[in-house]
Amino acid sequence: MASAGIGVFFFISNAETRQEMEVETAPAVLHLGEEEIYDIELGSPIRTNLAKSIDGNPHVISIELSVGINNTVKKESTAFIELITVKEQVVRNVALTVIRKKTMQELERPDGLEILEKDILTKLQEQFNSNLIVRVIGSDMILQ
Repeated sequence: MASAGIGVFFFISNAETRQEMEVETAPAVLHLGEEEIYDIELGSPIRTNLAKSIDGNPHVISIELSVGINNTVKKESTAFIELITVKEQVVRNVALTVIRKKTMQELERPDGLEILEKDILTKLQEQFNSNLIVRVIGSDMILQ
């Protein structure tokens, strides 16, 4: 009986710890103002093929991307901004992987760019294991 009590206590303690960890790492995107986000523009536009569309024709995209970093925790933010700047090729590769899975029809939707930005953001947060990356902005998107 005592072991069952210990097991329940352990499960509850772990659940509370996981919940605390989730709260600590959750991004505060909704509360950040423009002055609290540092945008890093990727050097040149990304140009790549898209996934095969319904029409069967090959399509390509050209898009400029910037990555927004939470700049409210100066020490961590500064180090992370330097990391992302040095690892720009990794950022580009992550973006390319996401973009190449999209079809022309997906990107032509009214919310196509927004969905693409969110998908790239999610993959970058996973790649760098950080919620300091708070946004991705795509601009000058050309689809052919």
